[in-house]
Amino acid sequence: YEDDQVIAVSDVHLGNFDYSPEQIERLKSILSRTDKKVIIMGDFFDLFYAKPSELQEKYSDIIELIKKGNLTYLQGNHDPNITQALGIPSVKEYILGDKLFFHGHICDPLYTLFPLDVFQYIRSKLGYRLHFLRPLYLKFHS
Repeated sequence: YEDDQVIAVSDVHLGNFDYSPEQIERLKSILSRTDKKVIIMGDFFDLFYAKPSELQEKYSDIIELIKKGNLTYLQGNHDPNITQALGIPSVKEYILGDKLFFHGHICDPLYTLFPLDVFQYIRSKLGYRLHFLRPLYLKFHS
C-alpha cells in the first residue's frame, strides 16, 4: 500500500519463500525510503519456517536496514517475537494521522474468539468511529 504519507509492506515471509536478487534489492529500496513513513505490517520474516540464526545469516543487511531505518515494524502472526528473535523493535498497532495500521490476523477467528470485540476495543480505546478502507488498516472519523 502507498499513499502520499506512507508505504506499507506486509507478508513478505522472508525465510519461507525464495526471492530473486532483484526482488531483494526492491525490498531494500523500499526499506531505505526517507520521503515517506515505511510501515512493515507484520510477517516480513517468517519465524515459523526459519530459525532466527538462519535469517540473521541470510538477511543481515535487511535486518540492519530495518533497525536503523525510520520505520515501524508491526508484529504479525508469523513474527510475534521478532524483537526477541532478531532485535527488531516492534509494536502491535500504529497510528499515523487518521489511520490505524495493524496486521490483519487479529481479525481472524483462529487468533481471537471474538473478532468483532477487537474493533469495539479499538473504538473505545481511541474514541473514533471506524470503517474499513483496506483489509489491513482502518481510517478514523471524529
